[in-house]
Amino acid sequence: GAVVAVADRIDTLVGCFGIGLVPSGSADPFALRRAALGIIRVALEGPIDVDLQQLIDEAHAAYTGDAELAPVDEVRASLDDFFRGRIRAMLKDEYGGDVVDACLGAWDGTSLRDLRSRIEAVSELGTAPEFEALTVAFKRAFNITKNSERGPFDSALLEAGAESALAERFGTVRDQIRTATGERRYADALKLVAKELGAPIDRFFEEVFVMVDDTGIRENRLRLLGEIADTVNGIAHFHQLGTKLQRSDPSVSA
Repeated sequence: GAVVAVADRIDTLVGCFGIGLVPSGSADPFALRRAALGIIRVALEGPIDVDLQQLIDEAHAAYTGDAELAPVDEVRASLDDFFRGRIRAMLKDEYGGDVVDACLGAWDGTSLRDLRSRIEAVSELGTAPEFEALTVAFKRAFNITKNSERGPFDSALLEAGAESALAERFGTVRDQIRTATGERRYADALKLVAKELGAPIDRFFEEVFVMVDDTGIRENRLRLLGEIADTVNGIAHFHQLGTKLQRSDPSVSA
């Protein structure tokens, strides 16, 4: 039943989006928002996971020969945006809009249960006492490196003390974090981030000035921070998180 329901809804969505029948404002004559929410609920609460990209591609392929249908890349991109909006609307009150946005930013648009795992892991971390400091540090790492070139940092250019300590600790846990992320063990990955990188990156920002005049040292520090930021952002985009999670309070009645 769930498989048939999902197939029917994605067929409707792809067909409508493919010919430009996209909901606008309050107008949604084909109940496309409801169809999308139905698919999301099946994946998050029902018996099957849903790979949205695969579903969209397969539904579009079934329309082969229909000259009026937009190319699959256009339909996929439009529906990706549409589903992300529905997901945010559905989950923001439970988890907080910033948590949902941060995880949507790292999510590849395929498995909906993968997205839920990210959201639950970040939400769990949000209850830890070190959450605020971690968020501030990784926001800072992202912001200072967002326009810098990526590449491996040179250990020979690291200064003794906080800079070398951060690089050494990151080198020790980098592969573990990436492996856990690749295996969708996001809670484990974030526990490693908090335990192993929290104190070293705080110390780094307290003791090290990144934007020094020496070009080689400055760029090397940016590469170190950029690699750390990218590793953490593979789980969730920490720069989109507030320092206090935005969950609604279930004890407050409407």
